[in-house]
Amino acid sequence: MITRNIALIVLLASLPSFSQTISAPQEKDFSESESDKQAKDREQPIKIVKYLDFTKSEYERSRLSLLDDNQKNAVEKSAAIAEATSYEYTVRGKTYQTLAHANDFKQEGTASWYGPGFHGKKTASGEIFNQNELTAAHKRLPLGTKIRVTNLKNGKSVVVKINDRGPFHSNRVLDLSQAAAQKIGLLHSGVTNVSIVTVK
Repeated sequence: MITRNIALIVLLASLPSFSQTISAPQEKDFSESESDKQAKDREQPIKIVKYLDFTKSEYERSRLSLLDDNQKNAVEKSAAIAEATSYEYTVRGKTYQTLAHANDFKQEGTASWYGPGFHGKKTASGEIFNQNELTAAHKRLPLGTKIRVTNLKNGKSVVVKINDRGPFHSNRVLDLSQAAAQKIGLLHSGVTNVSIVTVK
């Protein structure tokens, strides 16, 4: 009897204990690292929602009312860029091609001036015309270009900024503000021959 009890005890001792703690299986971490997320972001395709071609007539200032607010802002903010690109515009049935840049531009021809009738009105550049400032209108030079205008009759000269388009007369190349015209002695004669060179 004692032998049987000893054998039973040995047998029970050799069996695995079910009171032992069974560790739960480790869960795999599927969360992405920050570097993986950044890599995926870089791989995402870029979708172009709308492309505005500022050289097209549909985006001229006179037709901005046809665009939504976001497009209006884009056109206004990109006015300087648009002016730096050669484009066409039509006045009185005649089409003019602007210059993409004014590097080493030179010209001779007839200049006139304008003032009171246009004072306070918006120019082609969007600026308000002030007859007392040294500005001018040219059909082709990029808006914002600075030029030296010399009266070929008396040698007087003045530096002006192009901020408007014109004059739209076949025999004239430049329209000066009243202040600029006074500087070169053009007020009384109304028109005179001038030379134009760009100022860097």
